[in-house]
Amino acid sequence: MFVNIYFQAIDCHLTDKALLQNILWHLEERRASLTSRPDSRKNENCFSFEVRGCNEACVYTDAINRVKIWIWNLPTSGLPFDRAGVFQSGLGISLPQ
Repeated sequence: MFVNIYFQAIDCHLTDKALLQNILWHLEERRASLTSRPDSRKNENCFSFEVRGCNEACVYTDAINRVKIWIWNLPTSGLPFDRAGVFQSGLGISLPQ
């Protein structure tokens, strides 16, 4: 299952830590959409990642744990994804679909 989190273009100016905390907030508040395919391929300013789980609760729990690990590892590993893949319109680029 894919977890999809939507951002505003202005969010592209968030620091890496603030971006990850924003993702975590979306997950903890259940404001992410869950789909069988990544929405980031067709929607600008969407971050999609795959999480395994047998039901919605498991998917959210696994996604929250993954993002907490990303936050923990941020100082040594950086972001685990490319910001340009998330913020096509906010960075002034629009990738063809």
